[in-house]
Amino acid sequence: MSTYIASISVVPSDTINIPQPGVLDSGTSTAGAGAGELEDTGADWTNATTNAVSPDGYNISGGDVVYNITDSTIAQITSVQNATTLDISTNTFQGATDVYQIYKGNVGATNGYSFFVGTSTGDKTIKVLDINGNTTTIVGVEANTIYDLQIVRVYSTDTSGVSNIIALEQA
Repeated sequence: MSTYIASISVVPSDTINIPQPGVLDSGTSTAGAGAGELEDTGADWTNATTNAVSPDGYNISGGDVVYNITDSTIAQITSVQNATTLDISTNTFQGATDVYQIYKGNVGATNGYSFFVGTSTGDKTIKVLDINGNTTTIVGVEANTIYDLQIVRVYSTDTSGVSNIIALEQA
């Protein structure tokens, strides 16, 4: 039996890997952000605030991941514009006041996770990318089950009938 030390809810994406567990920052976006931006006038993404130990770079950086908690979508940070604006890979926050959480990205797919499926109905299919770069579609996924296959991504395409997926980091 495996021992798990951390977990993160999975937002399926065809292009973005499961980020590392542990929220770097959170807040509510400010309405009026431009296309491909996350703006939070209450944020301070400067070095001193987000990375006091190493002031030579943002703790939040390109490759990190933003979960839009309000509408259960995901985006990848492409760059930090300034203390209150991030460039992101989608328009999910454009003109919205949505709750967000920022996580350290897993761009190189170096962190693999076991996964737990909380709910499954109907088709019960999940398409995943494993840590070795193999894409696999698992059919007949059961609810309340842990799968110890080390995955880096759950695809939104070809995943159906499963929800409440949680990535589990092994000790």
